[in-house]
Amino acid sequence: METRTDEMRVFVSAGHSRHADNEEGLIWEHTRCAEASDVLLKMLRDANIEAISPCPSVFGQRSSDALTEKIDLINASNCDLAVELRLASGGGNYGRTVFWSDGEQESEQGAWASELIASSMEELLPWRFDWVSMTDMGRGNMKFLDKSNCPSVVCEPAFKDHSLHLDWIDSKQFVTDYASSVYIGIRSFLMESKGHAQRPPSPPKLTVIE
Repeated sequence: METRTDEMRVFVSAGHSRHADNEEGLIWEHTRCAEASDVLLKMLRDANIEAISPCPSVFGQRSSDALTEKIDLINASNCDLAVELRLASGGGNYGRTVFWSDGEQESEQGAWASELIASSMEELLPWRFDWVSMTDMGRGNMKFLDKSNCPSVVCEPAFKDHSLHLDWIDSKQFVTDYASSVYIGIRSFLMESKGHAQRPPSPPKLTVIE
């Protein structure tokens, strides 16, 4: 019998916001990721997984205020997983998912969810994927990961300033590709979590090279 996931709750959202004070590139990133987030929410709900997201008006605020409201919603909703969809910048030719750590500890469940989502994305796209902790990535503060009270993942499957990645981001297939690959990873995580599966050993992760 298939493990049911309909008693589990997932938070999904695009990163940043569409506030007019944002840089044009951040508004564009938010818009593309928001399209993917909407499709992902529908996929999860069609699979009888409770999926929540902020109301659209939240994203009319400054990014910092929208982020605060997202975290408040996560922490008030007893979520099993929180996922934020973003894009990366810096010209890299890889994708990544990021989970919480502070240099001494890390979120085991966040790492597991990151690995499953990254693995699903890697099956779809022609560049490599890493799942990395905040500290391994050199980021001492990522508020979405720092402040959420459940396992959480930031997804960055492509670089906005890499030509091959940009072709994908601008394509009609981007929204479905992004949503479906994250959906597969989320569903795998929820099914294994619901079944109380033990996390399998992870293969060595590649060093992230900017």
